Amino acid sequence: MEQFITLGQYEAAFPSKVRPEVHAYVTGGSASELSLRRNRAGLDRIAVEQRIGMDVHAIDLSTTFLGMDLPLPFTVCPMGGMPQVWPQGDLEMARGATVDGAMGVVNSGGLVNERIQVAGGPLMYQLYNMGDRDWAAGRLAEVEAAGYKAIALTVDTGVQSRRDQHLEALYVANGGEAPAPRPATPGNDPAYLSVITWEYVRFLRTLIHVPFGLKGIMHPDDARASLDCGLDFVWISNHGGRQLDSGRATIDALPRVAAAVGSRAPIVVDGGFRRGTDIIKGLALGATIVAIGRPYMWGLAHGGAEGAAAITRLLRAELQVDMALAGLTSVRGISRDAVDYIDY
Repeated sequence: MEQFITLGQYEAAFPSKVRPEVHAYVTGGSASELSLRRNRAGLDRIAVEQRIGMDVHAIDLSTTFLGMDLPLPFTVCPMGGMPQVWPQGDLEMARGATVDGAMGVVNSGGLVNERIQVAGGPLMYQLYNMGDRDWAAGRLAEVEAAGYKAIALTVDTGVQSRRDQHLEALYVANGGEAPAPRPATPGNDPAYLSVITWEYVRFLRTLIHVPFGLKGIMHPDDARASLDCGLDFVWISNHGGRQLDSGRATIDALPRVAAAVGSRAPIVVDGGFRRGTDIIKGLALGATIVAIGRPYMWGLAHGGAEGAAAITRLLRAELQVDMALAGLTSVRGISRDAVDYIDY
């Protein structure tokens, strides 16, 4: 693997490493991609305050999340399609992104035990609703027995969005034939689309004995409702701009949700986060953990586990430098005063 030294180099190399339809799947959003663009635009209009006069020789990046002492306040998002980016991509991502003890989040599916065995840090399991209640009970029992430290149920994919960029790329790849309709599997069968109700969340809570939260919260009322169901954390996400189009940026949803949650639970946020300064912005506005998606796909495509590990280490180096330049010496001490909104 070439030793790239910036995230931009990994991003620039990504299109040459994967097929066009895979590139469209990873990078694209839904419909007009307005939610996708807002995620980035929302972060770009926030300034990190530059401060001087502090001794910043020692920067503490560690944090605590759900009782876990973690070396870093960021993690990898669960993502689909990794085997199309790199052979055994699910395993390679679990191995590489958790380098040096970092926490990882793995996507729903098989390889439950295998990913635990290769990870260098604690893992959270992302659950999709893909079957009936007996299926859910069996999968959750398997996940807990394997040693996952937490479970996040993704709740923003009751129906599949129309992702124009991906559909157009598939059309070209299929020689001008429209993409085949999605099969009526349990994950897409209308019989299962309505089961992610608050009643169903409460049912899952009775099955889960590790910390449990919902991934896909964007409204403060939904955050409060999830905690009223006995959940342990809130994950703010708009699926990387890949589900509901014309929605809020996640960084704009974060302060409203954080105000509603208060001290009741920690918050995870994803959506457009790319750099160390972005991580500071997320932490300052109320998140405990910032989850990062597409940059890890760039790294995976370039070098499997080694590429994913390189992304973790690059982000760690950026965060350390950016905190020092902002006069911040500890992740735990980052507050709302560290950032401000700008109008240009």
